Amino acid sequence: MKLKNTLFLLLVIAFAVAVAGCSSDNNGNGVQQVKNSAEPETSSQAQATPAATPDVKGSLKNPAGINEVVTLESTGSTYDFSVVKVIRGTQADSIVRGANEFNEKPATGYEYLLVDVKVAYTKGQNAAYMSNLDFKAYCDNVESKSSFAVLPKDYITYDGGNVMPSGVKEGWVLYTVPQGKEVIMGYQPNMIEGNTAYITLGSK
Repeated sequence: MKLKNTLFLLLVIAFAVAVAGCSSDNNGNGVQQVKNSAEPETSSQAQATPAATPDVKGSLKNPAGINEVVTLESTGSTYDFSVVKVIRGTQADSIVRGANEFNEKPATGYEYLLVDVKVAYTKGQNAAYMSNLDFKAYCDNVESKSSFAVLPKDYITYDGGNVMPSGVKEGWVLYTVPQGKEVIMGYQPNMIEGNTAYITLGSK
């Protein structure tokens, strides 16, 4: 009789343990790890990130500076483009308006921008036509207006004309730009097609 009671008691205990075990798994106690996806990976898990390639100097995102020469290959020819000098604000206004009484004053919030540009035609097969239309000035990613005011005689304008290989052309171009804003100048030898070089003219 005692043996039967003992066996019955052991069966009851075993059943109770089994039920408790099932209840424990349903409560989630069997989960081993929860990892937040926002947590940084350890050094052993992290993969090496390739270094970003810097933008080429003289490009729109990394324009060259004043007196820096940008060598540009475009449609099979090679050019060296640079900005020699920049005049803007009250000084430019005085130069332009002093040259001719009919030169208009810029609109409110705008100012004159005088740029001395220089291009060397270093490699090519034929004569290349160069003019002030090869240049464009951008402010806040918007093209600024070219001005065709009369300049003093000692400010030689960058007029149109043919240049032979190894020739160098230099002259002034004039724009009306927003006051105190950075201006980036683009040079595209063929105006419509080909590559473009960029130089920042600063904001003052």
